[in-house]
Amino acid sequence: MSTQVSVVRENGGYRWMVVRFLPNGADVLARSVAAYPDEASCRAAAGGLRLASPYAMTSVQQEDGGWRWTLTGEQGEPLAESAVTFHDARTCGEALTGMQAAMQQLAQGSHPDLAATAG
Repeated sequence: MSTQVSVVRENGGYRWMVVRFLPNGADVLARSVAAYPDEASCRAAAGGLRLASPYAMTSVQQEDGGWRWTLTGEQGEPLAESAVTFHDARTCGEALTGMQAAMQQLAQGSHPDLAATAG
């Protein structure tokens, strides 16, 4: 499995996504909450993920009863969220664990897309 950061233009801004490629497709693990004015600032923000603490990630129940995990910054601002809503807390927790593992890989500098943009 490989993981990479994709940047997409959306509604006049740029957003990043962390995508894990699987033998039969791909899963979007995370997406940015904010939109960025240009691709460079978007990639720089994605690079900050490798510095984020796994302890800043929490599972939150949505108003519709579904679950989503979120990653908050030092000031409590939302930085990233799960790309999908999960049916139950257990499944959301499993996805959160998977993202934490991806973040550890990023923190070790083994992720080429983010290692080049962090700074």
